[in-house]
Amino acid sequence: MQHPLDACCFLVFDKLPAHPAEGEPEAELIAIFGLRVDDLFGCVLQNDPRGEELQKTLKGIFNFREWVTGDSLEYCGCQVEKIGDNKWKLFHEN
Repeated sequence: MQHPLDACCFLVFDKLPAHPAEGEPEAELIAIFGLRVDDLFGCVLQNDPRGEELQKTLKGIFNFREWVTGDSLEYCGCQVEKIGDNKWKLFHEN
């Protein structure tokens, strides 16, 4: 689903998000993706079959020139580096 505040941001849940009734589990966020022109940047749950299936589906639909994963990469001229659990450093040194 498209993010309500950013038209270039997309959220993937395990089910349609709604206001759950008492005792019902909330929708779980599986992935988030941002688009800029022809570049896609995203995060998915690691070691989760749903995230792996989503990546496989995206690769089947789109012809990506490259698919980069890991703790360090460049996106639209910005270096992105993982520095800890849920902590990332973004910089333009180069």
